[in-house]
Amino acid sequence: PGDERIMFLMSDAFRSLDSQRLQDWDWHATSILYVSHGWNPALNSAQGITGRRLVQALLHAGAHVHVLAGSRAGMEFSSARYSLTVVQSPRVARHRIGRAWQMVRCGIPEIAGPWVAAAVSAGARALDSMPGHRFIYGRAFPGSSNIAAWHLSRATGVPFVAHFSDFWPPRNP
Repeated sequence: PGDERIMFLMSDAFRSLDSQRLQDWDWHATSILYVSHGWNPALNSAQGITGRRLVQALLHAGAHVHVLAGSRAGMEFSSARYSLTVVQSPRVARHRIGRAWQMVRCGIPEIAGPWVAAAVSAGARALDSMPGHRFIYGRAFPGSSNIAAWHLSRATGVPFVAHFSDFWPPRNP
């Protein structure tokens, strides 16, 4: 018995992996582009805390991790296999009409939507420099992180995982 609100979607490809193949995976030959608009560790948000734990575990396993963030962030992992790119979000309009116009112009129905185009450009450059087997990991909330990861995957052919951790859009904006 568990929380009925939690859902885990598993692909056929993931199901086909047996534990032995997963244990034998060469993490040292794996590079992950971690896309998270809400990465900012100074905020101590759930996204930042759980994201740092995942990145730390991936680094410990031997993977190369490049974080693509949407706000101020620090180089908190002292590892030669860790790198960070911060793509600042465009300034959000102060009034509802201005924010609505920004969302209409970018085609993504959330305030972080205008960040996606610049994030995709920066992410493509980061992927070009990453060694080994490359993967994209998108971490939403906001959903713009997964939208950027999806665009990157389509543009580059690099497979991606979309992590949805919160309701989107929020129930109480």
